[in-house]
Amino acid sequence: MKAIDTLKDRLLDIELPVPPPEAFDYTPTIFSAIAITIVIACVIFVRRSLTFRNKRLLRALNNNLTSSHITPKQAMYTLAGILRTSHKTKYLRADKSHPKEWDDFVTELSTFRYQAIEGEKDNALKLINQASRWLKVPRS
Repeated sequence: MKAIDTLKDRLLDIELPVPPPEAFDYTPTIFSAIAITIVIACVIFVRRSLTFRNKRLLRALNNNLTSSHITPKQAMYTLAGILRTSHKTKYLRADKSHPKEWDDFVTELSTFRYQAIEGEKDNALKLINQASRWLKVPRS
């Protein structure tokens, strides 16, 4: 027997070391966490936005008026306050720089707020439903 044959027989008895486990790839986990964080931040941003908040106030005002918790006149004052906050102004004005629909809406709202006799609930509900259209500043 040659020396090389005996060397081969001896090496067959040795077990190779166990290779280390493959490293875990955290990339998909990190991207998922970032995507979830961005989605949550967007949802929070939208829910806290002024327009969304004013739409919730209009729905609450509509519900309060429907269930007769407030009078139509009180509802109109609250509606005017919501619109003033939305437009970031002190006064709601009807002038030539705005569309005619806005002018009609503001005129009707003012008439309804300052009339001596309590208005009808149906007209107030109609104005509240129209108000969601005017939450942003009207442009001609």
